[in-house]
Formats: sequence, structure tokens, C-alpha cells
Amino acid sequence: MGDSRRTTRIAVGRDTQIEHDGQNYDVRITDISYGGVQVMTDVDIPVESEVKLIDAEMGELEGLVVRKFDGGFAVAARPGESMATYALKAITLDMVKK
Repeated sequence: MGDSRRTTRIAVGRDTQIEHDGQNYDVRITDISYGGVQVMTDVDIPVESEVKLIDAEMGELEGLVVRKFDGGFAVAARPGESMATYALKAITLDMVKK
């Protein structure tokens, strides 16, 4: 079965944190698109939960957990969040790290 998402996903490997219900957790961003990010973590955050990605270099991104899978979940950016800027920072920082 193919990928039916509407936007192109770009692979990154970025360790950062996610805030949920006042707690911060370590996560790894594995890919990013215009609409959101995919994160890997062992933290169980329910679908439809509001979260905030927090990164000292990339800034903050508020979103909603929209899908869970084994080892992580997908976060859709809130309307009005600048995913283009966030994605560019993630990709640039990932390239510099390599």
C-alpha cells in the first residue's frame, strides 16, 4: 500500500523535546513536511492531544497528535504555524550535523 499523504516528506534526524500536559519528553523527529512532523518516542500520547515541539535552535511548534504507530506518532501543525520555516531549520540543521 502506497503513501497517500498529500505533501512530500523529508527525512531528518533531529533529537528534541515535546511538551504534553505540562511534561517534557525526549523525541526524535524522523521526517517533516509542510503539514507536520513524525516523531519517534516510547511516550504514549493519545491521538487528538495538543502538544508543543520545543527546540533551542528551531523554536517551538504547536500541533495535534493525529496518528500513532509502533514507536511514535505524527503531529499536524496548528493552522497558522510556519511549517515552511520550521522545516527549513530542521533540514539545514540536519545537513550541518552530517
